[in-house]
Amino acid sequence: MRKQVPPKPVRLPLDTRNRVCLTQFLPKDLDVSSYRAYQEGNKIILEPLVEISADTINSVKNGLADIEAGRVSELDRDFSEFLNDDEI
Repeated sequence: MRKQVPPKPVRLPLDTRNRVCLTQFLPKDLDVSSYRAYQEGNKIILEPLVEISADTINSVKNGLADIEAGRVSELDRDFSEFLNDDEI
């Protein structure tokens, strides 16, 4: 279980291999797969990245190919219940 991110800066000690543990800073609402790291002056900036798996991309490509080939028909289901009004 991840700890809550403290509201103020935290001192992160280095371990014996000169690493720091950042798990308490991982966003809880994202499935972070890696970080983009760069320097600005004396600061190290880390940006969380969420990547789409190759399986998901292939599934979408196959679905689009099915649509183009006419192998998909209209669905009788209403998906409006899954819409978030804030995202429209």
